[in-house]
Amino acid sequence: MSWQQYVDTYLIGSGKCTEGAILSAAGDGGVWAKSAGLQVTPEETGRLLRAFSDPSEAAASGIRVGGRKYMFLRSDGEAVYAKERDDGLVAMRTRTALVLALYSKGIVPGECATAVGRVADYLRQHGY
Repeated sequence: MSWQQYVDTYLIGSGKCTEGAILSAAGDGGVWAKSAGLQVTPEETGRLLRAFSDPSEAAASGIRVGGRKYMFLRSDGEAVYAKERDDGLVAMRTRTALVLALYSKGIVPGECATAVGRVADYLRQHGY
């Protein structure tokens, strides 16, 4: 299965995420796969990755993805959560990847987190 199929089937196809991506956790801006309309810059990826280990920057200035600013909610070292009104994002890091999903009004944030977690767990189990 290609990385794109994981985004299309397990993130977007779950009905619990409106957009998603699997990005490189190396901080090089690499995109393994993404939904069609989602644009994530290397700078946005870098800031999101830093929020896992030191959330102070994200707490002070928020998180941007696709040019849209989200209010940082929390990071537990394995996941980062942020929102903007009724929309939000969930990101989970593995050894080599960053699984990112956006959700919109009507989607329960915890259900989006579950979809992201399933992809992240699969990647971890397979050495990614």
